[in-house]
Amino acid sequence: MSTKAQKAVKPGPYDPLAEDAKPAGNGGAAVSFQRPPLESVNGKKKEAALPPYELLDVRGLLSHEEQPGEVLCGDAVLEAGEFAMLFGFPSVGKSWAIMDLMAKAAWGRGCWLGHEVKCRFATLWIGDENNKRRLAGQLKAMHAAGLLPEDFEQWMHITDVPETMDVGDHEFMAHTRRIIEEKEIKLVVLDTVSSAVVDETAKDFALMFRGMKGISHGLPVRPCWLLVHHRRKPKSEDSDGMGRLHQISGHQTLRRKPRTIIELERVTEQPGDRRVVATLLKNSNGKSEGEKHALQQIDTGFSEIEDFDFSQCMGGGGGAGGHNEKITEQHLHELFDKGRVRLAKGEAMRRLMTLAGAKNKACYAALSATGRFAHMLKIEGKEIGLDTELWPPGEDEA
Repeated sequence: MSTKAQKAVKPGPYDPLAEDAKPAGNGGAAVSFQRPPLESVNGKKKEAALPPYELLDVRGLLSHEEQPGEVLCGDAVLEAGEFAMLFGFPSVGKSWAIMDLMAKAAWGRGCWLGHEVKCRFATLWIGDENNKRRLAGQLKAMHAAGLLPEDFEQWMHITDVPETMDVGDHEFMAHTRRIIEEKEIKLVVLDTVSSAVVDETAKDFALMFRGMKGISHGLPVRPCWLLVHHRRKPKSEDSDGMGRLHQISGHQTLRRKPRTIIELERVTEQPGDRRVVATLLKNSNGKSEGEKHALQQIDTGFSEIEDFDFSQCMGGGGGAGGHNEKITEQHLHELFDKGRVRLAKGEAMRRLMTLAGAKNKACYAALSATGRFAHMLKIEGKEIGLDTELWPPGEDEA
């Protein structure tokens, strides 16, 4: 490296939002990859760039208490400065859930997917899947029902379909940060993750999280980022509980970073059934992990269903969808030849689909360890069959 190029390098912390390095004129050496602080991009001047991190007063942590406005919703379900995720199959109601959250945040009260809104806060929805016509229809229905405060426009901020959803793009980052500062945004919804990455790889997700951190870096109050994502198709080896996090589409990086993960899923696939279940699969900063709330989707959002029987859902309440009255105990007796046969889970699903004429999701639910037929099943490793101790053969079969 030449002496001239060495002099061009400026000391200081790396800033992910700075302008791209430009080559020196007259054939000179290219300027090293150093960028001005974020404030200069926003038209402001600052004497020195912010450090990349600061040391905490560990003794002070002993007396640390939750500050007003730090937790936005529930038992640290949505918390300032943290990442959260809402995922589910397409058309399950995620967009309505977002609008419902924004409206209740504008009021500063109510329950979102069963979790209490703790304070009034401004939200920003960066969405790539909803056009003006659909958004207008949602807002009109909520406004007509009196679900929006008079000054809702000061608290609810929604983008048109962006030209780019590249969270690592410098213009996207700087523009988003300006809006966060000007509107005092405490919650940013990124809808959807798939639109913000090229491929669903560890590298893509790492760059996405790096961009979001860069946008929030140095703000007096860092916003909570709510990522909206899709669920992949269920597989026979999927398990209930925490194992269901593996149903999130993409690399495991996307499952590790969020402190909160909520799955939204339909109770059944029957036409006209708009009931959904919201399951808190991950709650790293709180104690409410595993909570489930059944909700009825209506034209203005959601209303919670009291005394809901979660055995109606796939996995006996771990999730939703897949319940099918076509599948009966008799089908399982026939499938496993009244306890004489054990099958691999995948093979059992395929045979049950043919036997009962049901869809794969319903068969998955019927063979789940916590489903409505769990009382008569025995699962060992990758094999499944009938629990013959509970269902002994008849006298003619003894």
